[in-house]
Amino acid sequence: MTIWSIPLRGIRGKKPRNHLTDQIDHIMGKKRTYWKKEYIHDTRPIIDGNILGKIEIPYHPGMAIVHYEYKGEGFESKLTHKHSFQHMMPHLETIFSEIVIDDSYWKFPYMPDYPDHNDFEKYQTVVMQSTCLMTALKLIDYNRFFAPFSLKNSTLNDLENAEESSVEFILNHPFQIPMATFSKGRSKSRITSKEIEWVGNAMTTMNKLFFNDDFTTTMEAMSYYYGDLPVRAKMMLIWSAIEDLLRPKKSIRYGVKKRFAMILGKTDEERKELHDLVDSLYQKRNSATHGRKFAWVHGVEDIFENNELQLDLSTLIYSYQLLCDLFYQIVDNGRRYTDDELIRMDEEYEEKFPNKRSKS
Repeated sequence: MTIWSIPLRGIRGKKPRNHLTDQIDHIMGKKRTYWKKEYIHDTRPIIDGNILGKIEIPYHPGMAIVHYEYKGEGFESKLTHKHSFQHMMPHLETIFSEIVIDDSYWKFPYMPDYPDHNDFEKYQTVVMQSTCLMTALKLIDYNRFFAPFSLKNSTLNDLENAEESSVEFILNHPFQIPMATFSKGRSKSRITSKEIEWVGNAMTTMNKLFFNDDFTTTMEAMSYYYGDLPVRAKMMLIWSAIEDLLRPKKSIRYGVKKRFAMILGKTDEERKELHDLVDSLYQKRNSATHGRKFAWVHGVEDIFENNELQLDLSTLIYSYQLLCDLFYQIVDNGRRYTDDELIRMDEEYEEKFPNKRSKS
């Protein structure tokens, strides 16, 4: 049996405090504002209005989201490598929950092959299952977190009581400070029990999808959106994933517009709006991909006064949201759209809106 922990770090708020900045602020006579207490629910979900210490994941025995708060403990002696704690420190004060995995449950009938796997294969399975859980949460708009590191042989809650030099620290994310924004109304801390049920089912679906097909571009785009990467790179990754999922023929721009409209639009009015939205976003995708100005900063300036930059950033946000909405539909359906289905979408769109073709 092995216990694993994948802490979830919140992405909002100001830089977490450390001893060096405390000393500098004291010398300069400054008082720094740290992470706000209300950000606790960026990684501690409220289920049906209830704040729970532990949330079991439906259909996935041994997996739960458990509340955690750092109280200033020094964990150096518990970790197998003496410098690991320094990598943990920038994150600890912004972590309010951890995914806890007890792999003693991963046996027949849930996961019959797992007990016979070697250590590397078991670690791969842990990464895959935790990634499926985090992705499913993001698809229902619970998305204000990323996972900076993992622990093997203990949870954060139990780390103080672990044996000396017994806990392995594994750095998951190469970026210390995450950077991600979301469209208005598409980020939340309150979840329903029905949504948690969907998350459990979605994890099962993703396990099947990832076993039978390659969704690497989608998973990388969703992951790197949270990283401290150039905006241009994020835009390119997102649209690479979109095109991989929609597989447009002939005119890529026209193909993605039609297929987005038919997949996500519920009424003809919504389909028209989606068509026009994707058209404007695709124009910015071309700027990012082909080296034209995108998220351009003119030297030292107030970026909030740069209207072109703000427009480019908003197109990045909406592009990411479209990718998530598209992948949600695929997961909810339990499979990719087939080529025949996508071609029928093209034909149905052209029948509904014959005049749109000449404008595309």
